[in-house]
Amino acid sequence: MPTMNVAKTNWWTKFLDRVQSRLIASAAKHERIFTLQCEPSWRCNLRCRHCYLGDGPPRAVEELGPEQWRSILLQFAELNTLLATRSHVALAGGEPLLLPWFEHFLNLAKELVPSCDLSVLTNGTLLDERRAKLLHHHRATVQLSLDGWDEPSHDQVRGAGSFHATCRGAILLRKHQVPFSLQCTLSHHNAEGIEAMFVLAKRLGARSMDFCRLIPSGRASGPASDPICTPLHGETLRQAFCDIFQASHGTGLTTNRGLPLMHLIEADAGGQFGQGFYGLTVQPDGGLRPTSRLGIVLGDLRRQDLRSLYFGAEFQALRTQCVEGCSACPTYERCGGGDRNAAYAEHGHFLSKDPGCWAGTDPQQSEGVGP
Repeated sequence: MPTMNVAKTNWWTKFLDRVQSRLIASAAKHERIFTLQCEPSWRCNLRCRHCYLGDGPPRAVEELGPEQWRSILLQFAELNTLLATRSHVALAGGEPLLLPWFEHFLNLAKELVPSCDLSVLTNGTLLDERRAKLLHHHRATVQLSLDGWDEPSHDQVRGAGSFHATCRGAILLRKHQVPFSLQCTLSHHNAEGIEAMFVLAKRLGARSMDFCRLIPSGRASGPASDPICTPLHGETLRQAFCDIFQASHGTGLTTNRGLPLMHLIEADAGGQFGQGFYGLTVQPDGGLRPTSRLGIVLGDLRRQDLRSLYFGAEFQALRTQCVEGCSACPTYERCGGGDRNAAYAEHGHFLSKDPGCWAGTDPQQSEGVGP
């Protein structure tokens, strides 16, 4: 019996070594950016109607402290060295500007992952001169959340006064030469205002106008009759992507062209997210998730190390299993089955088909033909 256990252990070790070798070879072949989204706290000063975190965690959360985050960032730096990837540390939340040790976190990131791209994902309403100068000093970039093209459309989502507060934050960032982008969560509420959002972003001095799809979880799992909480699917999503590309071309302002399913509009766009490959999210309590919006926790960094989890069986399963109903699609290798966040939120299963996909409904649209 002991011999069998040793044999099993040896087999498992060899298997993980093969997984590790393949990932390292892939990263070396193409320059990859490995993102660690750090969520030290879920506290927030807004109560957005579409927030995927809902009204906060379902239980009291004992947040990790600075020393625990030091360990995680150090492990991340070592993993990046092993994979030969370019590192990106994204500070998020909740609202990261509420973190009492916000400045200390920025210092830790630059000390422990010195070559990293550092970004802060914020609603921008709490930005002031001191914080803007701090972000400039650390050469950080900022992503500001903007879910409407004017005060009424934005404040319906994020609360009274939030539009002007976010715009003030953008003006401060521009004043202190902090590169920033705007990001909108696409829904039936704002899909008609895509061009206007590009115009606003350009006026504010943003370097890009980016979008992500609404994920119906947390508060966004509300009534289907609420356009703010209604995701785009099929033709409405296809049209929104077309509008994004057209507005980007028309204004000369860049946009994130890497969203799943975008390759069905323009052949050189789109792709799959790096869930389980080159993107990980750490919760305030140390829980490790493959993405920020996917409600699957695959490890606990209070008790486990990042490298073992990354090369472990559960993450490997996410990388290798086929998405249901997609394996015969000619574009599957490009998109990996679309947005895993949307699939999980809609069906409760990570390997379900993206509910927004329109491939197959029109032969031309499935071949990367533009609008």
